[in-house]
Amino acid sequence: MLGLGAGAWLPAVFHIFTHAFFKACLFLGAGSISHSASHHSFDMKKDMGGLRKVMPITFTTWIISTLALCGVFPFSGFFSKDEIIDNVGNNGYQMFMIIGLIGAFMTAAYMTRATYLTFFGEPRGASAGEHHDEHATAHDSHDSHDSHDAHDDHASDHADHGPHESGWRITLPLVLLAVLALSSGLLNATPFGEKWERIKTWVEPSAEVVMETAPGGPGHSNVLSVPAAGEEGHHDSPCGSETPEEGVCYAPQLVHAKFKWSKAMLSLGIVFLGIALSWMVSTMLYSRKDKRFVGLTERNGVLRAGYNLLINKYYLDAFYEKVIVKAIAGPIAAAAYWFNQNVLDGILHAVAAVSRVFSGWVYRNIDQRVVDGTVNNSGKATKGAGGVLAPVQSGKVSQYGALLFSAAAVAALVLVIINS
Repeated sequence: MLGLGAGAWLPAVFHIFTHAFFKACLFLGAGSISHSASHHSFDMKKDMGGLRKVMPITFTTWIISTLALCGVFPFSGFFSKDEIIDNVGNNGYQMFMIIGLIGAFMTAAYMTRATYLTFFGEPRGASAGEHHDEHATAHDSHDSHDSHDAHDDHASDHADHGPHESGWRITLPLVLLAVLALSSGLLNATPFGEKWERIKTWVEPSAEVVMETAPGGPGHSNVLSVPAAGEEGHHDSPCGSETPEEGVCYAPQLVHAKFKWSKAMLSLGIVFLGIALSWMVSTMLYSRKDKRFVGLTERNGVLRAGYNLLINKYYLDAFYEKVIVKAIAGPIAAAAYWFNQNVLDGILHAVAAVSRVFSGWVYRNIDQRVVDGTVNNSGKATKGAGGVLAPVQSGKVSQYGALLFSAAAVAALVLVIINS
């Protein structure tokens, strides 16, 4: 971002390219340590130390990537990181060049501390074969019994063998990434001359002949144009030795800082100073337990304030929660709650009241009078008809015979009348 903001976009893109290899190697190295040495812990102070002896491949690849990240020659980070700082200063951003150098010092310091705590000193915690209850507790609450059993097997393997080098599925990618962290900088190695600057050849825009449509046309303020054919100076054309007969040759004005070992040595000196000071402090603080360093932030008010500032992450979380959330999100939440209670709930209560009145009217008039009335009246009609026909079904044989005789007599009378 520094390179892009200061106009050194080619070194910035190149640094993203080299950065991918050594930063990926460091991340995978951290995973290798967590998997095979620290019992899934990333706490350098509690569960690491002395791992260079049992994890030589992880240690070697870690050192290579760390030196590349710090920008040490001849690792890839030197060629891209130093070029950014150099071009930022060359473009006139002196203050940002100083900030970049301070960043290089801090990078070397914190990576040296991480390296010391992880690979040097005495083994601590899980790297010494100890296991912490919180790991088991966390896995005991896991929903999957299969995962729990797999963890138990892995824990047993650690208990039996202790910290060890990771398998080839981890170490092989580590080695490949370390090789690229060491060599990828050669694709744009400006200290060795222009013939080594392949990235610049591949990605920088080239000159192009275009038709000028109007005075001050495209690129007028930031392009290089050449005179028409026959005029002097045509040999300076960025489009080649021949000046175009028609149109204008435009080319982007790209300026690269000329590499000087004197400036590179300044950057390297700052990096090595950061490594040396960080190594000395780490040794005195973590191995020798020097009383001049141990508890220093508790004894010195200024250092304690600085420590609290860092441990609380510059109080950004507190500022966000107590200022931004309380001042902005709080009133919004209160307004939303009022709207919910007074507007939305009022509408719902009104709809409910109307529904209750309407349903009462439907119950009294439609359900009770129409539906139930129809059912009840049909029952009364059926009961009346049954009362009228009940004598017919009396169960007396004599009555049935009389009815049959009467019906036969009536049928005979009808036939006589019809045939007469």
